[in-house]
Amino acid sequence: MLLFRCRFRMVGKEQIHPGQMGIVITLAQQGGCNQRALAKALRCSAATIAVSVKRLEKSGYVKKAADPDDLRSTRILLTERGEELAERSLRCAEQVAAMQLQGFAPEELAQLLSFQHRIRKNMEDYLKKNSEERDDLSEKATGEKGECTS
Repeated sequence: MLLFRCRFRMVGKEQIHPGQMGIVITLAQQGGCNQRALAKALRCSAATIAVSVKRLEKSGYVKKAADPDDLRSTRILLTERGEELAERSLRCAEQVAAMQLQGFAPEELAQLLSFQHRIRKNMEDYLKKNSEERDDLSEKATGEKGECTS
């Protein structure tokens, strides 16, 4: 939480909720995508994404456009203002990371990186197992293969 507060404070006085920053960063990294892909990438519900996208669109950070590959689908894209916000946010993230790592020796940084990789793998393994269990429950309840959105 402290990391998010620091990054949010450094980005500036934008009228954007810290949770919406994930959408902006994801769009900056992946390019345009639909709401379902955003929900999957951010591991949240489609309804949450829909509300956040609506607010971001109203604030001028994102826009909607027809998907050229599937005209039934709508792609969410960053506007110029959204791209500027994403760039500022990424620069701030680098500054925050530099602040976090001040005073560490190179060996300590290597050890920290090793621990972070192990922690991430543990969490990914947990999520994968949890997702498979939820898919099994969804299949039993609906008779169809479900997709985990949380």
